[in-house]
Amino acid sequence: MAGLDAYEQMSVREQDDFIASIEHWGNVPEGGRAARSRVNQEHEDPLIVAIKAGKQRFTAFREESGPTWIVCDNYLKEGRKRDKTGDRAVARTIEKRTSYFDAVKKGKYYERG
Repeated sequence: MAGLDAYEQMSVREQDDFIASIEHWGNVPEGGRAARSRVNQEHEDPLIVAIKAGKQRFTAFREESGPTWIVCDNYLKEGRKRDKTGDRAVARTIEKRTSYFDAVKKGKYYERG
């Protein structure tokens, strides 16, 4: 759970910024679009988004059966464009998305130890 681990290591201010991005996204009316300063599409198919908290980006994918989003990974964005670190985080998220859906189909769920 790299995303949770990264969140827990952030300062309170950075955590507040992340929560503000989540709240903003949750308050967007149906059919609306979150501000790009808070949530950005990182990959189209499958849909992967990055939730922003300062320079931190948290990648997330959507649960197939409903409106739930799963925060999966994180990376630090230094420049204006996503770099190789961000590309690798998106690729890991796509892999973890596939693994997650396979595990759900088999009835195996991850529990943090």
